[in-house]
Amino acid sequence: MSSLSRKFETVSETQWRIIILTTSCLILLFSLYSFLAGITTVFPNLYYFPVILLAYRYHKKGVLYSAVLGLAYLVMALYFQYTNFPEIIGAFLRFVSFVAVAIVIAFLSATLEAKQRAYRSLSEFNEGIISNANVWLAVLDAKGTILVWNKAAEEISGYSADEVIGKNIIWKLIYPNPDYRKKISRTIMTIIREHRYFENFDTTIQVKNGEIKTISWNTRAITDETGVLNRYVAIGIDITKRQLAEKALAESEQRFRRTFDTAKDGLLLLDKETGKISRVNPAIAEMLGYPAVDLVGKSLNEIGILKDREGFLDFREMLNETGFVFFADVPVESREGNHLDTEVYLVDRATQVQCNVRDITRRKQAEIELVRRNEELRAANEQLAAAEEELRHNYDELSRKEQSVRESLDIYQRFFQTSQDCVFITTNDGHWVDLNDAAVELFGYSGRDELMQVKIPDLYANPEDRSRHIRIIAEKGFTKEFPVDLRKKDGMVMHTLITSVTRHDTDGNVTGFQGTIRDITERRRTETALQLARNKLNLLNSVTFTDIQNAIFSLSGYLDLEKQVSRNEKIQQYHDKQTGIVRSITDSLKFASQYQNLGLKPPTWQSVTQAFLFGISHLEISGLSRKLDVEGLEIYADPLLEHVFFTLAENVLVHGKTATGIRFFYQKSPGGLTLVFEDNGSTIPEDMKEKIFERRYEEKKGLGLFLAREILGITGMTIKETGEAGKGARFEITVPEGAYRFAGTS
Repeated sequence: MSSLSRKFETVSETQWRIIILTTSCLILLFSLYSFLAGITTVFPNLYYFPVILLAYRYHKKGVLYSAVLGLAYLVMALYFQYTNFPEIIGAFLRFVSFVAVAIVIAFLSATLEAKQRAYRSLSEFNEGIISNANVWLAVLDAKGTILVWNKAAEEISGYSADEVIGKNIIWKLIYPNPDYRKKISRTIMTIIREHRYFENFDTTIQVKNGEIKTISWNTRAITDETGVLNRYVAIGIDITKRQLAEKALAESEQRFRRTFDTAKDGLLLLDKETGKISRVNPAIAEMLGYPAVDLVGKSLNEIGILKDREGFLDFREMLNETGFVFFADVPVESREGNHLDTEVYLVDRATQVQCNVRDITRRKQAEIELVRRNEELRAANEQLAAAEEELRHNYDELSRKEQSVRESLDIYQRFFQTSQDCVFITTNDGHWVDLNDAAVELFGYSGRDELMQVKIPDLYANPEDRSRHIRIIAEKGFTKEFPVDLRKKDGMVMHTLITSVTRHDTDGNVTGFQGTIRDITERRRTETALQLARNKLNLLNSVTFTDIQNAIFSLSGYLDLEKQVSRNEKIQQYHDKQTGIVRSITDSLKFASQYQNLGLKPPTWQSVTQAFLFGISHLEISGLSRKLDVEGLEIYADPLLEHVFFTLAENVLVHGKTATGIRFFYQKSPGGLTLVFEDNGSTIPEDMKEKIFERRYEEKKGLGLFLAREILGITGMTIKETGEAGKGARFEITVPEGAYRFAGTS
């Protein structure tokens, strides 16, 4: 808007009328004087002043007023020059000229006002966006004086707009260190001189309450009303939390690398697409006899692992379904040709596959040796039984009792000596009665005699755990895999599970305890590492989703602005297509956000009635009659079960146009139970009954049924559409045996 237009807007309606009326009267009086004096030239041009003013101010009415004014001039000309025909013709042409000029001026003025209104509307819209944007937005002049300061700037900095607008003191407040402030100023001026803008320029500021924050600046020079680049738009994003998140992510990655490199099992990371090895730990390199660098870039088959199994593509399909694949008794050949017996685990890690290789060669050898010794012992027992048979006629009763005692003692001794877990017998007051060699190894003592001198309470890392343990045994008579932290000889704390029972004398009094102790320290570490890796991936997804959603929000805003400014029909069509693409991206992000939560929480027993009512509570289905016959039924399912019922009900509203009611019931079926959801609306065509559950088809329709099938599949349930023509849609959910129950049963 020009400065002249702004000056005209300050003139009041009364002032306009006085100016127009005064000029019109003066010109009419001057015209009368000129005609009386015989002057017919020059003064007619003065009529253009009121004509232009009338048309500019009043548009159509101004044209009419101008015509009246011109008609007054024409009447005076006819009266005073009626004998001069050329003057009469000239006066008529001037009258026509007055009206034509008024029409042109009125048109231009109306057009100008329309553009001014559009400009003011756009300015108000832009000011609303700036004020409500969730990023720091400020406009400043070349001297750093603040011209615009939005709400986000107030919230981030702590300084209100009234405190900073019209001043440049804010820079000293948020950059209190003079040296740092000069450094920032020099850097900014250098960048602006060279590029007129800068992006992602990070600085550290001190907000009003003294808190230190990191702001990422994006600044661009803009022109004022005269076209001079002397103003700057500064956009600041508070990245303090993001930096903390990135630091936490880096620390998590460091812990993962440390765990990966120090693991006793052989670990490999495989590219999920190609199956090629991208990283290995020292344990697998030592196990196979290859330098670590020689393993990178090869497949499992190339290094002798899973040679007789399916290809990696088959493994990947299994991982996509279950997330985990286990292979027992996998033969592996090292570089030197040594045969190893292993267990192989494949774990889905989003973009990579983790392969765990555990060497069980010694364990298998021990198992074979144990079988051999058992066979020898069995043969000896058979010989002894044969000898006893010869004496049974004399010592029948005694032999039978001796045999029973011997067999019991033999079983006990074999279990006691060969168990890899600690086997113990203790007294009530915490002294050892007996223990096996595995106990000595578990607690790290040099021998059995040294460990026998140690009191049981001294082995507990937390003394309260022993009291709690004894209390539970007293109540139940036993404990099964009771978690306790015990302390080894060197002071290291280990995580264990204790299974124990009470021992009694002949009178039934408790004399002590006996049981086993299993070391689960390594398993606990592995579980912790897996949880940390899962948290890292969730954090990365959250940051990525947030950034993409913010970008889509900004893009949508700019598309709406362009659509309002542009009036070209072709461009409007392009805008509509672009808006549709943005909406599709938003839907995909929403699906990805829901899909990443799939399986994160363990399945639970859920009331079908409650889950169904929760699911449909998000929809307006008051126009549908409902019949539920699932009272008391519970199924074992993922916590997202209610989303399945939401999707089924939503499909009735969206696609079952003629539906007036829905029914939800169950019926027994071979191998389990079937849940049936049906409506009386439109029927799904035969060729679409399977396609509606596919991802490619669902990408066009909302991804609802695809996700529903995935949720049900976590606990072994399946879903299919079985509706018949003319009877509406019918979905059957098959629940396997063991995955359903009725309230009051377990």
